[in-house]
Amino acid sequence: MDAPRRGLAALDADAFRHVVGYLDTRTLKSISITCHTFDAMVHVSSLWEAQFRRRWGRLNFAMDPACPCIVSPRLLAHCRGRCFRLLTHAVRRCPTHGDVEHSTIAASARSYRFLALPPLSVAFDGHDDYMGGHCCVRANAPFPVGVHATVCRVGDAYCNGLSRHTYFEVSIAHAEDASRPSAPPPMVSLGVVDGHFSVVGSQPGWTGVSLGYHGDDGKVFCDSVIGESYGPTFGVGDTVGCWVLDKAVAFSHNGVAAGAALPWPSNQGPFYGLVGVNVPHVVRWNFGQMPFAMPNAACTFMASNASA
Repeated sequence: MDAPRRGLAALDADAFRHVVGYLDTRTLKSISITCHTFDAMVHVSSLWEAQFRRRWGRLNFAMDPACPCIVSPRLLAHCRGRCFRLLTHAVRRCPTHGDVEHSTIAASARSYRFLALPPLSVAFDGHDDYMGGHCCVRANAPFPVGVHATVCRVGDAYCNGLSRHTYFEVSIAHAEDASRPSAPPPMVSLGVVDGHFSVVGSQPGWTGVSLGYHGDDGKVFCDSVIGESYGPTFGVGDTVGCWVLDKAVAFSHNGVAAGAALPWPSNQGPFYGLVGVNVPHVVRWNFGQMPFAMPNAACTFMASNASA
């Protein structure tokens, strides 16, 4: 007669998956090597999808539990039932919003303060006399290095894959306080900078290791105050995006590529997304929490799985 099963082994499959769903990935791995039965049960895709959602939410942003996760077709073809286990181990900290505290500390004065408007927007909240003084808000974290898991909202689902690339967008709206003056000419810029870039007194692309696309003239700047023609101008009502590719940066404008990819001037990271403002406009960041205006942005993540 077989000995009665005890502990976890006595649970049916559904109860077992419910219990171990609360464990971390390291403990799950330990369980999987103790017994052939456990090993088979902890490889269930739904268990690892829950682990992936939990880890992504802890390091980045919480995914809506009502929205399903859709795995990249390329990743699905290569890994089949192991996709979410691989994705869980590939989660890295990624930028998710603007870091207004960093800008305020760098300015050392309330005159350059930015206001966080949860969940994803920021607005200049300093003294009106400093309007036009060229202040920036940096993303809260640098872009991840190497292959990493990606999450981007597509309709009522999340697209998940592996990529070496990053894409984000910002949308520009009028100030909540319409009585506030606006500096002439109003300008919002978008770009990529290294960790040493000063967020006060400059715009992305003017100084240091930085590259920026400026809304007032549609030019790109790279470590120079002299820009080159690139794409359309942009302002209130527009959404602009930025791809950080392998040794290149490209921008989008209202869901369309604004221009060609530009060589990135440095290999020495870390690198951050940056928004420059000299007006009290509200700027909303999007790192995949909402559908992108660029319709094939998610496909760009998927396609990069081939080289990952």
